[in-house]
Amino acid sequence: MARGNLAGLEGAILSGRYGESYRYQLVTAEPSALKRIETALAYESTRQLSWLLAHASGEPKALLSVLLARADLYNFRLLLRSFAVSGGHMKEPLWHLYGSLPRSFYKSLFDCSSPMEAVERALSFNHPFVAPIAEALRQLEVDRNLLAAEGIFLVRFLEIQREIAMKFPTKNGRLVLEFLGRLVDLWNLGLWIRKRSGYDRGSTGMEYLTGGAWIDPRRLEEAEVVGVAVSGTPWQSITRRISAPSHHEFYRALNVEFWRWQVKQLRKDPLGIEVAMGFSAWQIVEWQNLTALAIGLSLGLRPEQITQSLIPLE
Repeated sequence: MARGNLAGLEGAILSGRYGESYRYQLVTAEPSALKRIETALAYESTRQLSWLLAHASGEPKALLSVLLARADLYNFRLLLRSFAVSGGHMKEPLWHLYGSLPRSFYKSLFDCSSPMEAVERALSFNHPFVAPIAEALRQLEVDRNLLAAEGIFLVRFLEIQREIAMKFPTKNGRLVLEFLGRLVDLWNLGLWIRKRSGYDRGSTGMEYLTGGAWIDPRRLEEAEVVGVAVSGTPWQSITRRISAPSHHEFYRALNVEFWRWQVKQLRKDPLGIEVAMGFSAWQIVEWQNLTALAIGLSLGLRPEQITQSLIPLE
């Protein structure tokens, strides 16, 4: 696909399982092929993941809601960045709508002219995420520190998700807690990279989060190189695959490894939460990869440039 063109990608999407969603975009008279593709991919992926949640019940439904809450985390980070980077003046993004909050919520906040106006609108909704969202928006209004605002939301977000997962002291519950722990590891390692790369310079005042799956904050405070930071953890395999990785390459590899770990769960236990975890991760990665292909082809990038931006799962 990367060696083809946008028309070829359109044809592949039209003839595959995204075809129905893409045909709907054709009748909306949207003139941009890229926009049609992006919207169709978002619509169909959301439909698949929402179907998955709608057909679950009991423990699987509760734990699946934790896995799919990544949509709300993704959306809120987009929202925060829109205020921090453009002052709230940018085109509305394609939200991930397989979480627990509807598009109307995010659009309502996105249309605000300031973080404090968004706080007022958020408080009119009745949802557990509203309090941490409001707190993070207030932080952004005070000091325009995007990283600190994201950290505030992430701490409260994880508290809410852990409370749900800990209600189920089963294999399924433990796996979802590991998923949340790995999210903390990713955040902490990203913060460590900022500090070691000189981006932070002490201005954020951010501390490492507790509750990681494998990475102890004290180790990160002391580690000066990547190998020491991840020594003795599953993340260490990344340093073996990449010779002398840059901080950027290392963080990208961390994210790829996180997706691979989730997708590999798919066939581990056909009666466990592993199936839902693997399927949902695969769906999201496919969505991201096809979107990256469409953007790369529309920009006329070379095939190797496009493929380097993809998340490899093999």
